[in-house]
Amino acid sequence: MRHGIQGEAALGQWSGGPLGSPYNRGSGALGAGATSTTEPPAAPVTLAPPYPPSRPPSYGTGPGSNGMRVIQLAAGLVAALLLVAVIGLAIAYTGARSRLASTRSALAASRAQLRSVQGALSGDTRALQTEQAVGTYMRGVRDALTPALAAYRASGSASSASAARADDEQAIAALTSAKQKMSALTLPDPLRSADGDIRAAMDALAGGLQTEVTAIGAGDLAALDAAVTAEDGALDHLQTALGEMYAAVGTAGPASSTS
Repeated sequence: MRHGIQGEAALGQWSGGPLGSPYNRGSGALGAGATSTTEPPAAPVTLAPPYPPSRPPSYGTGPGSNGMRVIQLAAGLVAALLLVAVIGLAIAYTGARSRLASTRSALAASRAQLRSVQGALSGDTRALQTEQAVGTYMRGVRDALTPALAAYRASGSASSASAARADDEQAIAALTSAKQKMSALTLPDPLRSADGDIRAAMDALAGGLQTEVTAIGAGDLAALDAAVTAEDGALDHLQTALGEMYAAVGTAGPASSTS
């Protein structure tokens, strides 16, 4: 009996009939009082997918679009930084050119001022050299004239004709020596006029002394008086020439008289 039930179940499975166990109440022989009915067809079975269905891609919302947006933002940031850097360089270059122009202008002004100072120093140096030359010449003239004028004053106090002649000749020699000493001096340009007047006065004085010597030897009192008058004029001329020399350098000149 068991073998027959198993065979019937196997036959039902082979023929595509409803699966079931021969011991299932709904698949075996009908019980008492049961009515045979045909079972409704089974509903189709739909297998559920192992994962939820993917949504269609939406542009601008996927991971790729996010990466592209990050790249675009980075590129924009880099471009902005480059623009800022270029603007900064342009501003720095403009400032550097302005400072360079200012420096060049200041340097040119400094050079002009330096040339002006150098010119002034050069002028001061020349003035100092001229002043030194004038001082040297004036001291030389003073040293040359001092013994000559002393000899002339001594000749006016002689007690005899012979002594007067000797004193006059000595004064003439002193004036000649003074002229030689003056010729050895370096004559500065500002004193050329005064030097000419001094030499002319010395020549006039020496000429008056020579006339006096001749008058004393001849006993000619009139010639002697004329010689003395010429000597006085030469002394005045010499005094004026010495004043001209001192005036040329802005000084008052010696206080003592040459007479």
